[in-house]
Amino acid sequence: MSNSSHQSQQPDPKQKPVKYRNTPRKKDSPRQPDAELVDAHSAERRYPQMDSLPSHIPEVTMSYFLEHATPQLKKREVERVIRDVQPRIIKNGRLSEFPQDPRHMTGDEHTVFKGMERLSNTVLEAAIPIMGEPTARSYCRPRNTEKSETENGGFKSDGNQFLGLGASPGALYIVDSVTNHKYKKSDEPSEVNQNRRQMLGNAAHIMFADPARRFRFAVTIENTSMRLWFLSRTVCFVTKPFNFITEPMHYVRFLLATSFGSKEALGWDPTVSRVTTNDGKVVYEYLVEGKTYRTVGDAALFSHQAYRLLGRAIRVWRVKEVGPDGELFRDEHALKDYWLPEYCQTEGEIQAEIFEDAAKARPDDSEMKFKNYFMTILHDTVLPPSNLPPIPPTTCRQLQLIVSETKAPTVPHVKRSTNAQPTGGNVVSTPAPERGDYPSYVAGGVPVTIRYEPRKHCRLVFKEVGTPLHKIPNHINLFLCLVDALKGLKVLHDARRIYRDISTGNLLWCETGPGEYFCKISDLEYVRRYLVEMKDGEAQHSHKTGTPSFMAVEIQGGRRAFASTDVDSDSDDDDEDTDDEDGLPPLTFVVNDGGANKASVNVNGDQPNNNINWVAALPLLHNYLHDIEGVWWIAIWILFYTVPLAIALSTIDTASQLPQEAVADELFPDNLHGSSQRTLFFTTFGAIEENINLLPQNYQPVMLLMAKAHRRLVKMYKKIEDPAFPERIFKHDAFSSIYSKMIVIFRRAARAARERDAVFISDHRRELVAEEDKKKQEAADAEAKKRAAMRKTKVKATMKTKAKATSEDAEARVDDSDPMQLGASRGSSSPVTRATKRKRSEPDVITGPSSKRPQTRKALRVSAPTRMATRSSKKGQSSSNERTSTRRKKR
Repeated sequence: MSNSSHQSQQPDPKQKPVKYRNTPRKKDSPRQPDAELVDAHSAERRYPQMDSLPSHIPEVTMSYFLEHATPQLKKREVERVIRDVQPRIIKNGRLSEFPQDPRHMTGDEHTVFKGMERLSNTVLEAAIPIMGEPTARSYCRPRNTEKSETENGGFKSDGNQFLGLGASPGALYIVDSVTNHKYKKSDEPSEVNQNRRQMLGNAAHIMFADPARRFRFAVTIENTSMRLWFLSRTVCFVTKPFNFITEPMHYVRFLLATSFGSKEALGWDPTVSRVTTNDGKVVYEYLVEGKTYRTVGDAALFSHQAYRLLGRAIRVWRVKEVGPDGELFRDEHALKDYWLPEYCQTEGEIQAEIFEDAAKARPDDSEMKFKNYFMTILHDTVLPPSNLPPIPPTTCRQLQLIVSETKAPTVPHVKRSTNAQPTGGNVVSTPAPERGDYPSYVAGGVPVTIRYEPRKHCRLVFKEVGTPLHKIPNHINLFLCLVDALKGLKVLHDARRIYRDISTGNLLWCETGPGEYFCKISDLEYVRRYLVEMKDGEAQHSHKTGTPSFMAVEIQGGRRAFASTDVDSDSDDDDEDTDDEDGLPPLTFVVNDGGANKASVNVNGDQPNNNINWVAALPLLHNYLHDIEGVWWIAIWILFYTVPLAIALSTIDTASQLPQEAVADELFPDNLHGSSQRTLFFTTFGAIEENINLLPQNYQPVMLLMAKAHRRLVKMYKKIEDPAFPERIFKHDAFSSIYSKMIVIFRRAARAARERDAVFISDHRRELVAEEDKKKQEAADAEAKKRAAMRKTKVKATMKTKAKATSEDAEARVDDSDPMQLGASRGSSSPVTRATKRKRSEPDVITGPSSKRPQTRKALRVSAPTRMATRSSKKGQSSSNERTSTRRKKR
């Protein structure tokens, strides 16, 4: 049944009703925030990493893995190496490096599994004469931190396999990692889960850190049980466990394949190059249809999804074309690299069909000026098939995954990288799937086999770069952009398409010429034809698409919100909602601090019907009104979450929340189902007026216009969903009038807007927190510097005291020199010190009953010749003291 038949005929009640697809047959990625992946430590990210995977992944046989996942080498050479190496590594039926099972060996994992590196070296020694130089080598440096140019790295894999022969094990970068290993002596469930969590978290980080990576491998060991893992954007699967000690040849074959396979066969994209510029900055060069584009700027425009293993892995870069001599052209463009389900159209193909159908619907627009509301595509290409393996058969077993951990963030090792952190991960524009792009189907509470979908690697280059709406501080420009967005949606309506993904990140403010600007609609991946009939037996999918903050309340709730026979006439608005599209209409009000003129905007006319209930009598289809509602929600979101800079400086602090911010948090929850407050705010007339006083004074006239736009939109909802006229929802032209009405109101909002320097409340608060943290850090650094200076002074004083004592001892030894005694005991006496000097100077007193007075033993024993020698010695000592005194004076 064609679309035109719906416009001319009413449905026959006796005829079998026609069902329409609400979403495509694939699993669409709901737009929801995933901020836990942006600012968290790598270990903390492991939980959402695991949650982004299906709850079960395929478990394949070893033969399937080696045949389909690993690089294919010459079988004759492999068998020759196997025969040569087997007697070297096996003793008594097990690996010679493991005479006992790891759980029974003494020492920690670092010590027990050190033999894995020796095993690798033995295999390579046997293979190099036969197979040549290896592409990669294995290391076991469990206490070494692999260097990373991205934040929240710092992984310490128990073992790793790196590109390059003879690389220094002290400075290995994770972008060169082929396979990461995780070892545990125990095979207890908690240890197994921790091993998987760490391995998958490391793998996801490496896949993000290297834009040239298409897939990678991993190895986990728990006691004697080993598994080999294949991880890509399309599919993740793992081998069944095997005993690597008694069956080591499985691992040896895997080791040979990953050591001698080509770089491309090991997962690297030959069309992406990692380049270090002269100033030490890491950038990337992409090859697109014979042209090379280099990334510029400090970071990617969007890369948040690339931190997940499965999914589209979208990266958007600001790029410049590279000339034949390596020079960069002046113009900047935007490059989008992503993985699309194989049967889906590329964005360029979708846009071409939209333009073709819109041109037929707009015969008067011979110049096709409607193209100005969409991005200009320079390149739209699908890369040649890579070395990805086929999807495992659905009959294979499934392995379940479990995880949890929390730690503090770390900093990157390489300071100047454009890929340091995932960007774009917020409620504004975050295409983050619930579990990758693959649902965990559940039947009767039991997970059903995961349905993986093959993907194709796509690359897109836009002529314009553009600025997303949430980065435009000028409200005049912002609302003019929303006007252009409504015009672009009207083009989609003429082409019989619905957008389904309105967000501030997909509406870009672009400079198309000197002083010429347009807001352009980007990211057309979720655009679908309206009213596509479902085939017999086709299941209707209920997965939502869109960014939660800007989704229509009906889509979030999954049912109709407006169905009433009490529909007001629009005739009273015909004169009111008119505007001169060619000239600038005069301003209808002036904003001042007292707000005296805020009521000069006419908000009367409609007498709303507050009796709005959920009605499920009609099928809920994502229609044109839902896209328009998304534009309206953007305006509300901006007005509630921003304030003028002057107000931000005077009212925002790090401890309290502004009243308008509290309301905004209720209206824009970070989930796909919305909130009851959000639903009531949209479906209940008067809710806007009740909260308008929370906003700054110069925002209130614009908000009153948004209240008027809300009434127009609700009236159209009620008209389209009127149960008395069920055919209206199938008539494209029934929606036409709403576009002109909304465009007029939003143009007036642009005229009414006065704020030219608005700031997001949360952004300003983060700046305050960062400033406080900086001051605390500066104070801590100053205190640490002070303590270090005190320690240094104390050390100097101690050293000075010791030096003085040493000098005095030396002088005492000189003073105590006795030529007679030295001559009598030369070569046998001990050095004279101050202690011995004092001991010698003390008289040896003899007391007793027969003596009348104490006498010294020295006095009793000294004879006349000795006394003469002593007098002579004293003269020499006196002259020695005089010389010592002279030396002191000279010093």
